[in-house]
Amino acid sequence: MKILVPTDFSIYSEKAIETAIQLCANNVATIQNTIHLFHSFEASDYHKQLDLGSGFWHEFENRLYSALDNQLIKQKQLVEKYGIKCEIHLQSGKLQNTIKKFTEKYPIDLIVMGSHGNSANENSLFLGSNTQKVVRELGEKVLVVKKDNTSISFKNAVFVTGLEYSSQADLNAYLEFLLEFNLEKIHLLTIDYGSFFSQPSILINETTKDFESIIKKYPIDYEVHFLPAKSVKNGVDALLTEHQIGIIGVSTISRNPIKSFFYSSNIDKLIRESRVPLLCL
Repeated sequence: MKILVPTDFSIYSEKAIETAIQLCANNVATIQNTIHLFHSFEASDYHKQLDLGSGFWHEFENRLYSALDNQLIKQKQLVEKYGIKCEIHLQSGKLQNTIKKFTEKYPIDLIVMGSHGNSANENSLFLGSNTQKVVRELGEKVLVVKKDNTSISFKNAVFVTGLEYSSQADLNAYLEFLLEFNLEKIHLLTIDYGSFFSQPSILINETTKDFESIIKKYPIDYEVHFLPAKSVKNGVDALLTEHQIGIIGVSTISRNPIKSFFYSSNIDKLIRESRVPLLCL
């Protein structure tokens, strides 16, 4: 498995690296795992903030690059202590742009990120902006973790879906991923959080069968849940209270533009406040 961990050297990034290490240790399908530590910086921002003259700029940029590279080397040494192959990448530019170029060039199975970045308040109103941009724009598998997430166990999982046809492929990808970590049971969760989003019960039952047929291809147990709730977050919390869920999977894109606006807000809230790791597909 090849895991990309964007790092800004914050406690949230440390948790992401720790999670990536645990994933490599728990992966039963891959013998050789590689963790790619990735840092992207915008040197021009430092230039503007410090009002450096042109004569000092080149030296400052070299020193900044060297300092960041040393930080990456320290994190690499931590990963390698666990016998895991690790590569470091230091690039200049906006994070979502540099990551996109990187993933287009190198095959990556998973991106692991902290829910927030440096100097962020985990209880703030908004999801960390860099994490949000990566989740929304890259279209890659992004696992979001919080600094208080402890042990990683994916034996019992939930997939949150609005039963859209487009999310069936995401469910299949989710199951394929989790089977590498001894998945035993999946909970298929649909939340009715407003009549605007509801479908007739007959249509819901028929659509649910399509999702069940995907799950039945795999040697795992499953349960189907349809819960009324004020938000996606409240519906997920109700399920987490009853079951020992280790990971939440969710499609991040809706084809309906109006629904997508509200759905994205619900997903941001879920990522920000989830008690367990969340895989955005």
